[in-house]
Amino acid sequence: MIFTPSRFVVVDDKKEHLNAVVAAFDSLGSPCLAIQYSAEDGVKPEPFRGVRCLMLDLHLVDNVQGSAHDRHYGVLTSILEQVISPTGGPYLLILWTEHPDRGEEFQKYLDAHIAPEKVHAIPVAVIPMSKSEFINVKTGVEQSPGKILDQIKSNLSSVPQLAALLQWESDTHIATGETIASVLEMIPSTVSGVGARLAALSSILCQIAIATVGLKNIEKNKRDAISAALVPILADRVANQPQTVEQTSLWDSAVSVPTGGPPNLSDLARAGANTMLHISFPPNDKAGPSGWGSVVGLDSKLWTSDKKMQDRFGATATEILTEHKARPESKDKIKPVLIRLGAPCDHAQQNPTSLVYVLGLLAPVSAMQQAKRRESIWVSPEIQVKGYSEPSSLHANASYMVTFTRTEAKKLSFMFRLRETLMMELVGKVAGHSSRSGIISFRKV
Repeated sequence: MIFTPSRFVVVDDKKEHLNAVVAAFDSLGSPCLAIQYSAEDGVKPEPFRGVRCLMLDLHLVDNVQGSAHDRHYGVLTSILEQVISPTGGPYLLILWTEHPDRGEEFQKYLDAHIAPEKVHAIPVAVIPMSKSEFINVKTGVEQSPGKILDQIKSNLSSVPQLAALLQWESDTHIATGETIASVLEMIPSTVSGVGARLAALSSILCQIAIATVGLKNIEKNKRDAISAALVPILADRVANQPQTVEQTSLWDSAVSVPTGGPPNLSDLARAGANTMLHISFPPNDKAGPSGWGSVVGLDSKLWTSDKKMQDRFGATATEILTEHKARPESKDKIKPVLIRLGAPCDHAQQNPTSLVYVLGLLAPVSAMQQAKRRESIWVSPEIQVKGYSEPSSLHANASYMVTFTRTEAKKLSFMFRLRETLMMELVGKVAGHSSRSGIISFRKV
């Protein structure tokens, strides 16, 4: 879908109060989505998929039974649980209200009553904003032009961590536009006319796709072919964008190192951070079992048969576990896996080749001894994987490799994929082990 969700959303039951906020954004040339709330219709989650600043009227339902404010707080909490997506990212909640003194009380209510499985719906901050200070509450007319927008900017700036991430998101959007524009720059200036330039663009996209994946593979997935060419350019533009003094100052405020160094992360938090950086899970990842960096399960019938393991890898499961320094009493917690190796260009262009996998283990940290291992063994940072209540690590042994045809690989069970930086570390380990050399020499004893 080419229509992106709004980053600024305001929800109110009074249309005139909505109009005041929308008019403020219009003066800046920036879109703001206004939603007039009614208890009968409620709200749908789609408009909130990309929200970064949500202005929410504290009293959306005038006829809520009871006089306690927590009745209104419950309505707002329910709305947030319904509309904020787990993958939506951080957002600021501005209470657009005639009772700004209730902001802290609402925040305490939200913290105490949000459902455990909906913690992603908690905003990074709750900031009240008095309607009567900015608009005529009867007519909705802004009392002082520009004041609403200035206050919203101030509210965002008061949370530098969110403001910095929003700036980065905006910079990425700009870089994406520049990357697309660079494709148009490939059209010769001598080509003029709408039809001629469209034909030239079509030809350029075709040539980019062919150069990336090869002519015989272009029909398999044209979007992937174009992405493989443009994503490195996009990443380069994002990484090398010039920064203004204001942007540098913002990032300095957002990322501050406390005196004495940063606090230590818990084991689960550290594993979660590593997972975010290095692991991609389905259904959002479509690499499948034959994708470069894909981690797949090893057939349990093979793993539990000493003869089959000897025939396939030259070692039994017990011998491999011993090499990896697995604790004997924890062997049932360890899952044997295969990790897809090979050259990235072979994967991109689907060159005829056997698919190479390295044998590995997915194991909770407690299942492995903290001991020195063979040089052929690679161990990933601690990660968080479904099915394990504690951090886990991937262990791979470059001494044990196996190959499949593409048809055979389709039958493997895809678990997740290693992102490029971690994958390149593993590839380097395997390549170094495979290419190590030795000489015969006489040395002084």
